Amino acid sequence: MVFDNQVKAGVEIVPPSQTSQRRLMQQLNIMLNYGAREVFDPRNAIRVVVRQNQRWDNAIYGLTPTMIRENQQTMEFRNFDGSNAFLAGNEFRFADLRFVRTRGANIARVAMEEDIVYAETVPEPIRRGQAYSQYLDMNGQYGIFTADRQNFDLESEYMLVTFNLKNEGVRDTPYVVGALTGWGTMDDAKMSLNKETNTWQTTLLLKQGWYDYQFAYKTPDGFVMSELEGDHFETENEYEVFIYYRDMGSRYDELIGYTHINPNRRRL
Repeated sequence: MVFDNQVKAGVEIVPPSQTSQRRLMQQLNIMLNYGAREVFDPRNAIRVVVRQNQRWDNAIYGLTPTMIRENQQTMEFRNFDGSNAFLAGNEFRFADLRFVRTRGANIARVAMEEDIVYAETVPEPIRRGQAYSQYLDMNGQYGIFTADRQNFDLESEYMLVTFNLKNEGVRDTPYVVGALTGWGTMDDAKMSLNKETNTWQTTLLLKQGWYDYQFAYKTPDGFVMSELEGDHFETENEYEVFIYYRDMGSRYDELIGYTHINPNRRRL
C-alpha cells in the first residue's frame, strides 16, 4: 500500500462501551482532521479501515462517524455499538528454533538427521479461563536467525517442526495461525488429531528463528482464537488505521492517511 499522509488521525484505546466486554475487548476511538485536503461529502467519501496485528480476516470496515464538524474539518468515530472494538486476545505463544544442537524455549525435541532437522513443540493446553500472563511477544510475526552460526542468512538450517495442542477442551479442528502460516491460509495450518498421543498436530517447514503463533477455530467470519487462547484487555496488540478517500468523479480510492498504535506496548 502506498499512502500520502494528508489526514491527521488521533487514536486512543479505551475499554469497550459494552460493560460485559470491558475485560475482553479493546475499543479504538478515532478522530480525523482533514484540513490539509479539500473533501467533499466527508461522511460518504471517507472510509476508515482498522487492522489488528496485520490481520485482514478480522479487520473492521465501514465505521460510521459519530460526529462531523465541517467548520473545523474534523470527524470522530466514538461508536457505542461495539463496531469499533476488537477482542483483545492473549499474548502469542512462541517457539524458539534458534538452535539445532539443543532445545530452545517451548521445544520438546530436536533431532538432526543427514538431510533434515526435526523439531517438536511441547504439547500445550488451551488457555481460555487462565489468568493473564505478561511477557514480550512479536504480535504473531517471526524473525529468521540462528544462535548456532554467525552468518544466519546463509547458514541457517531448515527444520520440520511439529506443533502440538492437547486435546482436552478442544471442540473442533484447530488451526495454527500467525505470520508463519499466512494467518491460517496455508494448507498446513490445519491440524489433525493424533489418537496415540491425544494431541492435535501439524508439521511446518520453517527456517531457524523465533516464531509467534496461536491456535484458532476457522469460522465464516475469519479465525477466532477466543475459545482456545482467551481474551484479556491488558494484552499488547498492534493496530493500524487506514483512511481512504474517493474524490468526486474519481474511479479509485486514495489512501490519504495512515497511523499505527500499540496499546500496552511492552516490546523491545
